[in-house]
Amino acid sequence: MVLSPGFEEIGVTTVVSALHRAKVHVEMIQLGGYEPLVYGQQNFGIYARHLWPNQKEGVRQAVILPGGEGAVNSILSYRELENLLNDYINAGSYVAAIGEAPLVLNHFGLFSGYQITANSTLTSQLSANYTVLSAGVVTDRTLITAQGPYTSFKLATKLIRLLFPNQQVDNKVADEMGYPLAQEGEEYR
Repeated sequence: MVLSPGFEEIGVTTVVSALHRAKVHVEMIQLGGYEPLVYGQQNFGIYARHLWPNQKEGVRQAVILPGGEGAVNSILSYRELENLLNDYINAGSYVAAIGEAPLVLNHFGLFSGYQITANSTLTSQLSANYTVLSAGVVTDRTLITAQGPYTSFKLATKLIRLLFPNQQVDNKVADEMGYPLAQEGEEYR
């Protein structure tokens, strides 16, 4: 999980909580900071264990970009992030983007032509390079996008389903957290 000041707290905590319950090791990496505590848009602090670009442990199964206008604006100034994202793409790892985070992908010219979803206010900015859908969560190959914090749990369970195919881990996490899952083929709205 890539953190930058101004991230959307609900999206981050929901996704991280669901992934931890699925026994997925999640590394919180602060982008471009010097202090391990990163503050979100509502001034809640989250401890980032690693400060990037000092974090050089290689590509993982997935990288997640949280939403939050402040975080996205901050992230756009880090060209090194483009290289990191390309490493994940080239390795076939999953890339997830929540809310405003598809703007980062657009800025770096990544995943052009893919189907995505994003914060509904961004459709006009993203529609030149993507097919923007109104669904809560959209998966196109290795790209998973969610409209915002209210669809973060659905993004997390989709990622869990992809990481643990045919194991019903997403259902176990949903039961544990008290969230109903949509049946396959239903849209997450």
